[in-house]
Amino acid sequence: MRLNAKRAMLPLLLAGSIFACECVYRPPCARIHETDVIFIGRVGNAGRDGGGPFRFEVEERFKGVDSSTRELTIFPGLCVAGYRQGHEYLVLAKHLPGGSLQSGDCTGTVPVEVAAEDIRIIRTWARGMPVQELQGRVAENIDDPLVRFALDVEHRAGLAGVEVDAVINGKTFTAFTGADGAFRITVPEPGKYRVKATFPDHSASNSSYEFPVGSGECSEHDIGMWTDSKLSGVLRDAAHHPVAGIPVEMMPYAAQRTFTPLTSVTDADGSFAFSKVPKGEYLLGVNVNGLSSKLPYEPRFYPGLSQREAATPVRVDGPVILDNLDFQIGNRLPTRQIKVSLVWPDGRPVTNASITCESLRSDDRRFIRDFISRYTNARGEAICDVLADRDFQVEADRLSWSSSSRPVQPIATRQRLVVRTGTAPASLQIVVDSINDISDKEQPLDMSAFNDRQR
Repeated sequence: MRLNAKRAMLPLLLAGSIFACECVYRPPCARIHETDVIFIGRVGNAGRDGGGPFRFEVEERFKGVDSSTRELTIFPGLCVAGYRQGHEYLVLAKHLPGGSLQSGDCTGTVPVEVAAEDIRIIRTWARGMPVQELQGRVAENIDDPLVRFALDVEHRAGLAGVEVDAVINGKTFTAFTGADGAFRITVPEPGKYRVKATFPDHSASNSSYEFPVGSGECSEHDIGMWTDSKLSGVLRDAAHHPVAGIPVEMMPYAAQRTFTPLTSVTDADGSFAFSKVPKGEYLLGVNVNGLSSKLPYEPRFYPGLSQREAATPVRVDGPVILDNLDFQIGNRLPTRQIKVSLVWPDGRPVTNASITCESLRSDDRRFIRDFISRYTNARGEAICDVLADRDFQVEADRLSWSSSSRPVQPIATRQRLVVRTGTAPASLQIVVDSINDISDKEQPLDMSAFNDRQR
């Protein structure tokens, strides 16, 4: 189990002004041989509204720039956040087919203030004295891809004193992280190094890593390390039989807002387990954020209580094994099916729609509403399995096409049908306005396979 993961904000996702772009981060010092032009320059002209083309005043040349060149024009790629006038950058650019130069976030261009080590390696390479290095940073209780975000954006502290060993051909090279969590190992030859991080009472996200190092380049990989702890138990029903297939949830005990809990689904023996749990107090249970149709069981909190406020916090003070966190699940509550049929005005089934069944009722005012999303099948049908003790509003909200996903229009007047409290199955039909039909341009996309993932 891993807490504090910023799932919605990966540092690998770089957004341009119009397009959302995704690129795997690689440090500039690892891009030496694949880049056409490398230099340090100051933006003298950022173009109209700061969107380029960018006119750089060349201050130091490393690759692909003639000694007589004083200025270079760089065109922005799709993934470019924009270079600010008057600021200095380590520029890595590529030649376009017509000969002009292009650079973006994914080519490795970065402000000089964050590129000191990259510049040192590139400068040494340009002088004919290549240096191979392994580098990275280590942070506590953070997944590897999120270390950069945690340290650079959230300004969290790195983990100091971590031993990092790099092995190749039976030879081992070692470094320790500094106060900022950074490590750097100079290695004598290019190749693939097997790297392992060691720190008392902690384990890394992976047992080992592979760092491929090119000649005169660096290789970078950030490492997340976790407290060596394990929490486990058994979920049982009122007759003390193990209950399989139920997500047991855990979240910070004092959370006063919506917090996505970590889950462990019980196995055939009713067992659940969480590992690599950071220090803290945790709330453990079933439906810890309140009752919802996705799991129609009364909320239960360890050690088997129905009230959140009465729950016993599970305390993790460091590396620890807690293996008797057994508790009893609550009663299963009555449910019903809402069957929705979607058609175009001419009666054809709408096969690419998202249906939402939402209740405005929440059993815990601090947390989530009861919400189910389903996709129509080849017959234009979708089924919401919902709790029977509340009203639900049903609507078709999006259509998925081969090249796009679009809200059902017109939003203000699209059908929103209400199904009142009751135990009997309900059947509805929703007619989708023909202005949404773009089948002459794109094919409907079958999304029904995602229904199983949402249960």
